[in-house]
Amino acid sequence: MKRISILKGVVGSLGISMLFGMASCTDDHFDIRVSDPAATGTIWQRIEAEPELSDFAEILKNIKVYRKEGDKSASITYAELLNSSQSFTVWAPLNGTFDKESYMRRIAEIQETQDPEEAAKLEYNLGVQFPQNHIARFNFESSADQQDIRMMNSKLSAYDASAGEFNGVKLSSEFAALPSSNGTIHCLQGESPFAYNIYDYIQANPTLFSTLYKKLNEAEVKTFSPGMSVEGGLDNDGNMVYLDSVYYTTNELIDYSGAQVKNEDSMYVAVIPTDAAWNQGFEKLSKYYNYGSSYSYNYTGSNGKFFNMKRSLNEPALNYPTVRDSIVDYTVTRRLLLNMYFAPYRFAPGLNRSDFDGLVAKAMAADTLTSTNGTQFINLQAFSPHPLFGTVEPQKASNGIIFPITEYNMDPSYSYQTRQELDLSSDYYVSPSTSLQNGTKGSVVYLVKGTNWDESIDLSDLEYKRYRFFQAKASGAMNAYIPLRNLLSGKYKISIQILPNRVSYDQKWYTTDKETGEQTEKVEQNIKFDASLIDDEGKTIGKKVTKIEVSDEEVQTIVLFESIEIPKCYANLPYGLDSFPHLVLAIPSLTSYRPVKNVDYGLSVAKVIIEPVHE
Repeated sequence: MKRISILKGVVGSLGISMLFGMASCTDDHFDIRVSDPAATGTIWQRIEAEPELSDFAEILKNIKVYRKEGDKSASITYAELLNSSQSFTVWAPLNGTFDKESYMRRIAEIQETQDPEEAAKLEYNLGVQFPQNHIARFNFESSADQQDIRMMNSKLSAYDASAGEFNGVKLSSEFAALPSSNGTIHCLQGESPFAYNIYDYIQANPTLFSTLYKKLNEAEVKTFSPGMSVEGGLDNDGNMVYLDSVYYTTNELIDYSGAQVKNEDSMYVAVIPTDAAWNQGFEKLSKYYNYGSSYSYNYTGSNGKFFNMKRSLNEPALNYPTVRDSIVDYTVTRRLLLNMYFAPYRFAPGLNRSDFDGLVAKAMAADTLTSTNGTQFINLQAFSPHPLFGTVEPQKASNGIIFPITEYNMDPSYSYQTRQELDLSSDYYVSPSTSLQNGTKGSVVYLVKGTNWDESIDLSDLEYKRYRFFQAKASGAMNAYIPLRNLLSGKYKISIQILPNRVSYDQKWYTTDKETGEQTEKVEQNIKFDASLIDDEGKTIGKKVTKIEVSDEEVQTIVLFESIEIPKCYANLPYGLDSFPHLVLAIPSLTSYRPVKNVDYGLSVAKVIIEPVHE
């Protein structure tokens, strides 16, 4: 497998949304028993007095404590926090076991940053990654068995006192636990590694995922919450001045995915495309969102025609050459980003979240993976690793597993083009036609044994004992119009389920004996019809199919088009732009299509079936 090299530093804003119990030294007190009530000196005093912890102490003195990102009231340092009466456990790396200078350079960068908001953001991130990754807000007994410790940054770290190990780092054998008046200090032979959650991971690698990084950050919206903010007083202009301004952050590309990828207690498998994979996926998926330059819309008429309402998508759009380009980018971006996350309970129920190898194996062996947004990704090659993951080595995150894919191997038609069955008993699936009797949409027939159903015709293939009868007027041609809504551009197989007209007693044909006057059922109706597709402008798509014969004996599923290409996308159009093509079923006024004169004729159609044709 190819291993992706991950940046160690963090560039930009890490969007960690919550600090567990984070507060200033004046609140969040815990009545936790310290390990040695007789111990003198706070945790900070013990750290400051220990020469082998001077590097750690230097960093703690130079980083302020932020309760949350954007906190404007941050004033005390981590050194001052650890000097308070609150209880903590600290796992402190000894001098020479971690890269102190890299952190001091970042502190210097913060101090030199001219923009106060940017400086606060950088300092917040640094606090989350280093001090909070070594501090827990309780006093944990060192004699306890292996346990998961919730750190100040909400990460879980494994602490095994009997094995002398914390988060994979050995405890120092030369330094015993140092008790203090407000907790305990354990000395580590190295820095406790910071575990990125899935969202952190993207933010920490803006070069590797530059397109994804940009799209996610553009979608982030911060909104001020006056109700949650602390009021100070009115200024000279009568405007409220807030002592503590609270903002909440929303991001539709995360929120609508159904995955809480910032939540440390969640668990997901994430497929995150690098720029190369993003470009491949965008190109593949764009073929199915090939929007036209214009659309006719607002269908309120009949005979497959829209009422002279047409909108051009070639007009300029904000930051895009045309509205069309904007819609393509918006739609394809959302499809890719909302379907990157997979919940293990769907494909690995009951699996322990700490079983990294087991989770990877289950994901890669899955026949079908369903994203948290509901899209299915099918593995077409049995007993082969799922192609969605490519060949990269998975990375462990604090809330799941990440596949930073370098190529997009999926065929989008299997995931985004969907099979549809249009039940024609619903008026929604039929447009009016002036050439039909019994109402301009035909009439729905419900078959009931012993009432109107000729039981000599087998209806076992008919899911529901109902259909729509498109009855022609006494003279002239008959045309039935069936709207095909929300189709992506691409190739489709289109079929109909059709019944013999004589299935209902009301639609039987009879002949009359001239001599006796007796009526006899005419079994052979020999109906034929044509089928075509027309776009929103009434233009024919592909080729018309003619003289399709209807069986007089059985229910049929007739393939009208084995593979017909819909050239432009009709799904996810802008609000108010309701546009679609029509399937037209027609019986011309020709004797070869209606062999018996002066009788009612038509088509009995139960449903239309639309299936994607894959490359």
